[in-house]
Amino acid sequence: MIQLKSKFSGDASYLRTYFPNSNIAFIDIETDGLSHKNKIVIIGLVLFSSMTPSGEVIQLFNDDYQSERDILITLFKILREHDIDAFVSFNGDSFDFPFINARLKSLKLTTYLDKRFNYDLMRIVKRNKDFFNLDSYTLKNIEMALGIHRTDTISGKDSIILYNSYLETKDPKLEQIILLHNFDDIVNMVPLLNIYKTIPSPSLLLKGLMDNQKLYLISSKLKKKSAQIILGHPYSHFIIESQFETISSKILQSLHEICFEFDVQTLKYKNSDEEIVILDTQSIYGIDFISLPDSEKQRYLFAVNGSLHEKMLWQILTDLWLQKSS
Repeated sequence: MIQLKSKFSGDASYLRTYFPNSNIAFIDIETDGLSHKNKIVIIGLVLFSSMTPSGEVIQLFNDDYQSERDILITLFKILREHDIDAFVSFNGDSFDFPFINARLKSLKLTTYLDKRFNYDLMRIVKRNKDFFNLDSYTLKNIEMALGIHRTDTISGKDSIILYNSYLETKDPKLEQIILLHNFDDIVNMVPLLNIYKTIPSPSLLLKGLMDNQKLYLISSKLKKKSAQIILGHPYSHFIIESQFETISSKILQSLHEICFEFDVQTLKYKNSDEEIVILDTQSIYGIDFISLPDSEKQRYLFAVNGSLHEKMLWQILTDLWLQKSS
């Protein structure tokens, strides 16, 4: 395995506009074929984290065709070191993430990348075709439309052919051409993110600590009398699957997420149109919410006018989790 590192030399000042207070990894892979029986040749990353605020480019190269396991293990080590919150890719939902996860499974590695934490630029562009008048939505075409320069001149198919030649000859010129193709793919995704100037900016998934573990809000469904909250992590997953259920609450833990379902009450303040949702303290804890002092009532406030109360969300979920553990 060869690991190459370099500083990101472009302008990424706008990145924090889209992803404030978050550690981001731009990711792209090269393979020696499209089947999941093929191997990963290169994993390319551009990392923007508290460790590398100006950006760092890392390429993990399977230079001997035997290092796929090593580069995958190194990938997850890097993600943990930089405490990555989310990914940005181009066609990653359909190709990179399924391919990586298939190879992890084939190699009997227990790690996993969750594409629910991936911002797929190709899908975003295709969903907003009115802003782009293109014949096709390849990465190179979009780069050209946005005036992004590319040094690399080969295609993905060319890269596969050249890689096979490199394995036979170990020609450093071939290595350079293959790595440059991946380098331009990952580095050019950073300015490509400027498509958000014309379409709505992303909102990163809410993150917080629960039972001393960083988790992220994947989805929330709020009804008059019940709520469902799903939490997960982009690459750290749970070792066991479990279920805890009472009359008024349920916690389902799978390998890739934790699902909370519980009873809530919808109330309205006197002389106000403001609607609040609280945990159903009577059914869950046997506590009469109305009789609680105001200082205690705040603890069970779940949502206001249909929006989650972020400050209390993690405390409420932690309390439910501790109830499961007791």
